[in-house]
Amino acid sequence: GDGTLDIIVGGSSLRVLVNSASNKPPILDHIEDKTVQVGDTLTFNVNASDPNGDPIVYSYSSASLPVGPTLDANKGIFIWMPDVGDDNIGDYNVTFTATEDTQTALKASEAIIITVTAYNDPPQIVVTPEDADITLHYGEYTMFIASASDSDGIKYITWTVNDELVTATP
Repeated sequence: GDGTLDIIVGGSSLRVLVNSASNKPPILDHIEDKTVQVGDTLTFNVNASDPNGDPIVYSYSSASLPVGPTLDANKGIFIWMPDVGDDNIGDYNVTFTATEDTQTALKASEAIIITVTAYNDPPQIVVTPEDADITLHYGEYTMFIASASDSDGIKYITWTVNDELVTATP
């Protein structure tokens, strides 16, 4: 019942060999994969407990993660704001580790994927004439020009009037 491996040897009689190891590794809480948009800040806690009450130190490793993330070694708080730019967009494999701050330094680790997505600016809408304050009565009509552009390169902008689709513009 102590969580360590024991051995039962069978034959004409049973022998139970009990493992008497007293130090146990930390138990790392599950960390789910994360997603962050470039320019936004990703913040989450890495949590672990030690069955023996030993202090824990947190760390992370990644061969591909760009420069900039921080992890508070004592509190387990991970903070990263990916710089705006296409070179940061993608998936990053990151391994988080909780290590006992003792001479035996038992540890527990979990690998996750941090996905960085592109920033999505809203389209900019321009109405001409700019000071168009249009009031119409039943049966009247008017004309104005509304145009939109999207700095993110979104290919289609959907126009609606009174919740009805007017056109999708490439």
